[in-house]
Amino acid sequence: MRINYLPLAAALAALAAPALAAPPAAVAIAPEYTSHIDASGVLHLKGYERGTGRPFRFRVSPSGHVRGRVGDTAIVFQASPEARDRAFREAEKSHGS
Repeated sequence: MRINYLPLAAALAALAAPALAAPPAAVAIAPEYTSHIDASGVLHLKGYERGTGRPFRFRVSPSGHVRGRVGDTAIVFQASPEARDRAFREAEKSHGS
């Protein structure tokens, strides 16, 4: 597992914004968090919201189904193909794949 920075955070914010039912400016994901893609191809993201410090965890399936938590709030939604592809591409790039 590696620490990743802003590019993947931007992709995560694009994934999380619809699920949180808040304007994109309100989704302030911290620029530092961990990510990895497991053997079954699921992208795992873990970090903290900027400002509130609430922890978040997301699992993004290869089909774009997102499930996770922000603080105590459960989040489930379908990411757009573009946001899914961007998140996976950034995770792979940050791990040298």
